[in-house]
Formats: sequence, C-alpha cells, structure tokens
Amino acid sequence: MNFCSLNGSLKSCKYNGVGVNQTDVIIVRYDELALKSKNVRARYEQILVKNIKSMLKAEGCNFSSITREMGRIFIHSDDRML
Repeated sequence: MNFCSLNGSLKSCKYNGVGVNQTDVIIVRYDELALKSKNVRARYEQILVKNIKSMLKAEGCNFSSITREMGRIFIHSDDRML
C-alpha cells in the first residue's frame, strides 16, 4: 500500500518519491484540533472532512472514502486517481 502525508497542497505531496497520483491512502495530519475537547474536536473534524470532500470534488479527484482515526484523516482511493 502506498500512502502520502498531506500537510498542504496535493500538488506538492510526496512520500519516498511516490507522487499523489500513485497513492492508495493520503494521511491528513493536523495539530491544533487535537488539543480541543472531545465534542469540539469531533465537530471541527467533521467540518474539515466536509471541506476536504468539497475540495477533492472541485479538483476532480476520485476517492472511495474518507475516515477519521486517532487524530488523523485518511483519504482512501481504489482507482489511484488522487
């Protein structure tokens, strides 16, 4: 499985020389949200996921799912079109 850590733009995303268009999973990391209370963090993460979905759709990127787990957001792609 190839993966990429996303800290800014999809265009600059690389991990061990693997470009975004070759990844199965993109890991979105964030810092400040982890410091919020459980309820506030959950709400902000929902907003962040919604914004990520909107951005991916606007850019024409296909993705199979977006999941949240332990302070990370994972963007999954089955067709390698990210």
